[in-house]
Amino acid sequence: MKIIYLSPWFYTYRVPVFDEFFKRLGSHFLVISYRNQPNVHGQLAQTQGVFQRKLIGGREFTISRRHDEGDETPFNFHFSPKLTTTLKTNQPDFVISNNFSIWSLTAILMGYPTVLFWEGTQHTERTVSVWRNRLRQWMAGKAHAFVVTGTLARRYLVDIIKVPDHKIFEHGMCASSPPAALKTRRDRTDNSMLRFVCVAQLIGRKGIRHLLHAAKKLKNNDEPFRNFEIILVGCGPEKQNLTNLTNQLDLTSVVRFTGQVAPKDIWHIYAEADVFVLPTLQDNWPLVVLEAMSSGLPILLSKYAGNASDLMVPGLNGYIFDPTNHKELADLLAAYIRTPSMISSQGKSSLEIARSYTPEAVVNSFFSAIESIKRK
Repeated sequence: MKIIYLSPWFYTYRVPVFDEFFKRLGSHFLVISYRNQPNVHGQLAQTQGVFQRKLIGGREFTISRRHDEGDETPFNFHFSPKLTTTLKTNQPDFVISNNFSIWSLTAILMGYPTVLFWEGTQHTERTVSVWRNRLRQWMAGKAHAFVVTGTLARRYLVDIIKVPDHKIFEHGMCASSPPAALKTRRDRTDNSMLRFVCVAQLIGRKGIRHLLHAAKKLKNNDEPFRNFEIILVGCGPEKQNLTNLTNQLDLTSVVRFTGQVAPKDIWHIYAEADVFVLPTLQDNWPLVVLEAMSSGLPILLSKYAGNASDLMVPGLNGYIFDPTNHKELADLLAAYIRTPSMISSQGKSSLEIARSYTPEAVVNSFFSAIESIKRK
């Protein structure tokens, strides 16, 4: 059985999955991707892993440019004139392709049994036009099976795109594990500085301004909390605006911007933190949540994150919140300061939940999808 995975671009978190495919299939597994990756993360990923890859020329045309503000679903057009030739040359038995893309459409029209990997939810796809949904419905009728990240992605396909439930398989995503040397977290005492960490691009849809407003309420609480720190890890066009807001809210003593951190160094950030916070306004299935859980951190997660229903058991490994409700978030932050014993117990629960999200589990989901096609 020969499988080709069409992934115009991929980041380092996908490398362990591709390596697991290669471990099982050897030379019968091939990843086709763009030669020219759009950013440093994609360029780094191309140099990693042992799996076979074929890099071809092509371009991504961005139609929608408002995605970073959280008010429009991204709309990108992938074009590569050599894709059809590369598929014909390699003659796969099955194709796996990301999303409802031109590459996916190409594989379907060429007659290859195709599994689509899908991440979107009804929230992230809420601005998709009627004609795009109609096109997706048509493609879904031609695709043979789907692998999705979790329950909200499944619900979108079933409720909006009208995909039969039996054609959908979950568990399509995993994160890298922390290095063994960093699996031991820092010791903390009840009166030590409590560190909340947020790892995200500094863009509008990540909702970081709401976290800053919540921090202001926390600092000005009737029982004022000062023994805490908000660590913001990432870079982006909102950096100056967020810095200005930090100054305006008089938070310079409790907010720290680290800038961009290399993937291999992010584990040091998690190891020194106590609680992970993501106030996103729109995200499919943010992997940073699973990374933080794999590091043994409790999670405060926005209800607009697509993996909230998959990874969160409120009260067990953290809490789900509305990022626009600053008091709600401030109260949750305060709960960890008042009762630091929650950090250890919830962190252990995070670790247990994260253990089932492995490259092996992801590949098993794709093989289950392929087996369902074989049975037809």
